[in-house]
Amino acid sequence: GEIESISQMKSKAANKHEDGLLEFLEDIIGTSKYKIPLEEANENLELLDEERSEKLNRVNIVEMDKQSLE
Repeated sequence: GEIESISQMKSKAANKHEDGLLEFLEDIIGTSKYKIPLEEANENLELLDEERSEKLNRVNIVEMDKQSLE
């Protein structure tokens, strides 16, 4: 019955409309509620990392200009 169907689940769902063992366990444990906030935080992190890279490039350019003036 139920145990047999659980044992035949794929480890992870192929798409959002299916449930794999991981999603099944996340629902039972209650960690699925963190999925959306974590995705949003990850998107924000990517934006901040991109902004940091741009500013770091500008600093490096200014340092090279400064060294050329010395």
